[in-house]
Amino acid sequence: MLPSRALFFITRVMPGATKSTQNANRVLVVGLGNAPYPGTRHSVGHQIIDALANHLGATLTYERATHSWIAHAQATLRKRAPKNKKGKALAVEGDETTVELVLCKPKPLMNISGPAVAQAYKTYLRPAPLNRVVVIHDSLSHKPFVTSPRLGGSALGHNGIRSTIDAFGSPDFGRIRVGIGSHKGDAAEYVLERFPSAERAYWSSTEACEKIMADIETLLSDSESS
Repeated sequence: MLPSRALFFITRVMPGATKSTQNANRVLVVGLGNAPYPGTRHSVGHQIIDALANHLGATLTYERATHSWIAHAQATLRKRAPKNKKGKALAVEGDETTVELVLCKPKPLMNISGPAVAQAYKTYLRPAPLNRVVVIHDSLSHKPFVTSPRLGGSALGHNGIRSTIDAFGSPDFGRIRVGIGSHKGDAAEYVLERFPSAERAYWSSTEACEKIMADIETLLSDSESS
């Protein structure tokens, strides 16, 4: 469990999954990966969901209806102030709000994971807008240990994101791109290689969980201001 001084946004674990009229107050956080290949670069999204569940004290349980492992936790998120091109905040940080996080780790292989993500959305979020969905995935375009939040846009060559866009019929969901570094050789082989030990340890750490939660805050703030 996290020390009390860390991850200020964690309040308590939800007692379990129940049907609710409060879907608008939920955030679906999905980590993409290939379940048969844990510990690889391509499965960093799965690893991060495991880390978030562990640090939140939540338990991931497989659900046949969504074809995913699901966990529920309550968190307090802070509205992030918009920044200029130099990274300077343009306003004071906003108020805190309590949300229910639905953590989701789809079982289908990466390239066909979209229908499982869409089913989790239908089960736990609909009719809340797609900008309440955050999908975490690997990125060859970013350096190791780096994350980059992005709201909407194209798949940029990522088959898991392409499958999700197709399943939703829309690109209007959030993504957190997790850097795995570039490679001059066969990209398909590279992403299926196991993570170096330092990177594997980092993405299970408290620091990494704090970074991911800050990115979620940024995406939700951006969706409100767009």
